[in-house]
Amino acid sequence: MWKNYLYLALALLIFSACNSDKPTSKPAVLVDTDKSVQRGEQPMTEAEATAMAVQTAIKEGLSSGKSFKEAIPGYQFGMQAEDIKKVHKKLARKGKAERFKSGKSREEGAYAYQLPVAGDALPIIFDFDYSEESGLYAGKGLIRLEEGQNSADVLNVTADLFDEWYGKPSFELPVHNYCKRYLWVEGNRLVDLACELDGVQVRFYNLEEGVPNLFDEKGRIPERPIDEMEIQLEDQPTPLEQ
Repeated sequence: MWKNYLYLALALLIFSACNSDKPTSKPAVLVDTDKSVQRGEQPMTEAEATAMAVQTAIKEGLSSGKSFKEAIPGYQFGMQAEDIKKVHKKLARKGKAERFKSGKSREEGAYAYQLPVAGDALPIIFDFDYSEESGLYAGKGLIRLEEGQNSADVLNVTADLFDEWYGKPSFELPVHNYCKRYLWVEGNRLVDLACELDGVQVRFYNLEEGVPNLFDEKGRIPERPIDEMEIQLEDQPTPLEQ
């Protein structure tokens, strides 16, 4: 009898061994060890990465506690229009601004700020944005090219001047209108220097009053004029909103 049990146990052992060689019907579990790119997502472009870096720098600047009053030498954030008029007269006496007469009246006119570059002076007329609560919070000005001048050359000498004023640029952006574009971001102040079709444009902002939309959704420079851009700061209306 015991021999029968032995034969039965041996047969079951052989049967189990044969079944273990058969492939399992359960699907294998695959582990994705390459997590550099999420499936279904496009890799970030260089322009998008740069735009994200700029936005990060702006947030870090605002949280740093640094707050600058001076936009450029002579102009301070918080000034009202009457303050700017007084500053222009003072700068004109020192040869740092030049008054331009309008065609309507000799009493009217604008002042061109004289950027001291390369042993010369480049005139630039600024348009300022004010609010009753915050005063001057943004400005933009255009250095118009004279005959024989090259926009890249004018931009480069202006960038050298801004290096003296603000330090090395925080960002050197891809070519825009055949020139590089520079951003200085520190604390609450942002300065934007770029070539436009009719000259070299300087923009400055008090970031405590609002953050300009410097890029489109693809990280590229918007084609719309700066004064038509939407400005946002924590989803709250700010003086920079147009």
